[in-house]
Amino acid sequence: MARTSRRARPGRPDNGDRVQKTMRFPDGFYQQYEAAAKEAGLDFNAYVNWVLARQHRLCPPDWATPPTVERGDQLQLEGAA
Repeated sequence: MARTSRRARPGRPDNGDRVQKTMRFPDGFYQQYEAAAKEAGLDFNAYVNWVLARQHRLCPPDWATPPTVERGDQLQLEGAA
């Protein structure tokens, strides 16, 4: 079985060094955030990281970049967009 984490355990690929932080969201907003994450093709954690990175003009990590954004970047690089 291929190594998928630093501890050589099967599961999600390692996303590098991160800081764990518990966040609470207003009940009335959470469903909209979840829907936006799903629409972007990201899990909720990746979506929050993507939104925060963009807001602060940082390059989001690869694991927190929606597949549609990656494809658009590739098309621009190839001159097809």
